[in-house]
Amino acid sequence: YWRIVFRKDGEIVNIEWLQTFVETVRTSSITKAATNLHLTQPAVSMQLQNLERALDSELLIRSNKGVQMTDAGRVLFSYAQSFITLADNLRQDLDNLKNDTREVLSIGTCSPIGQYALPCALYMFKQKYPQVGVRVQNMTTAEVVERLRDHSIDLGFIEGGIDKPGLHEKVILQSDLVAIVPPDDGDGVQSAGAKDLAATPLILATDHCALGSLADLSMTMQPAIEMDGLEAVKSAVASGHGFSVVPYFTVKKELYSGMLKKADVAGLDQQCTYSAVWRQAETSSPALDYFIHFLQENGHEVFC
Repeated sequence: YWRIVFRKDGEIVNIEWLQTFVETVRTSSITKAATNLHLTQPAVSMQLQNLERALDSELLIRSNKGVQMTDAGRVLFSYAQSFITLADNLRQDLDNLKNDTREVLSIGTCSPIGQYALPCALYMFKQKYPQVGVRVQNMTTAEVVERLRDHSIDLGFIEGGIDKPGLHEKVILQSDLVAIVPPDDGDGVQSAGAKDLAATPLILATDHCALGSLADLSMTMQPAIEMDGLEAVKSAVASGHGFSVVPYFTVKKELYSGMLKKADVAGLDQQCTYSAVWRQAETSSPALDYFIHFLQENGHEVFC
């Protein structure tokens, strides 16, 4: 039933004709299109003629050099691709309902992973497992543990590690901490000891791993300004309101573009560790099994 796209003046436009049209345009050849579609050349020519008749428009100009689109053909080409995609999605969704194969993976994650590392991994995961839906929520580490225990989420990403009965963890990322300063800061701060930044306001994200690392430096600093989220921290630093210490992977784009500048602080050689966490000793969903296998197979390289 999805072969019929629409009717025009009583004429039926078949989705297969659109697929043949798109493939002919893509290859610039009726012969190549026929080969790729496993059709005979006369069958391809007939489908193209049927399409032109149904739309009452010349769509292709045929010559010894191949085929070229007319103005009407160019208009149809973009619509045809959309129709084909919609038909494929419809078929997939109906098949999922029939076979009960659709899965949804619910993820709770700390903000740095959710904002800066996870998007690339999810894109690659969806390429491999298109039938799995993914729902992501940002939350604190304590909330991740709570949501895992009450089965509100399937998988969590947290800062640091965790030693809780019934939960399994896997380190997925380790990132160096870097001190960031405004782009117009003087060159002198590029190589600085802890004391050089003591008079500069410190801006940190709430509940961030950098808090403990800074304590290890024995820095005497002004009371920190704590903000909700790294984007707010980066904006404040870029505007000249202070400095911050953040995981490198969260600011590599800004450092590359020059929006922020790195200050080499003596003694700041710590890392932030991030882990995936999920319930163990129970039957897990296929979606969770797929994702865990995906992580084990690809490691940290899938993260942005």
